[in-house]
Amino acid sequence: MANIQEAVRLLSQNPQIEVKKRSSFYETSPVGVEKQPWFVNCAVEVASDIGSKDLLKIIKDIELSMGRESSFVKGPRKIDIDRYNFL
Repeated sequence: MANIQEAVRLLSQNPQIEVKKRSSFYETSPVGVEKQPWFVNCAVEVASDIGSKDLLKIIKDIELSMGRESSFVKGPRKIDIDRYNFL
C-alpha cells in the first residue's frame, strides 16, 4: 500500500496531472504464477491535457524512480502503474 501511496503522490506532484480520485485498496491473487504474494491494487482517476505517450513516459519514470526492476512475466513488482480509459 505504501508503494501505491507513493506513486499517487508522485503523480500528483506533476503539474500536468491532476489526481481526482483514488479507490480503496484491494488484494488480488496472482494469475499464471501462483507461488508469489498476492497483489495490492487500486484505481486512480487523473485529469490531464497531455497525450498518452507523454503520460506513459511520466508513469514509467515514476516506476523507475521507485526502484521497479524487470522481473519475469506476471511476476512480483515493486510498483506497476497501468493506464486505461483515456477519454
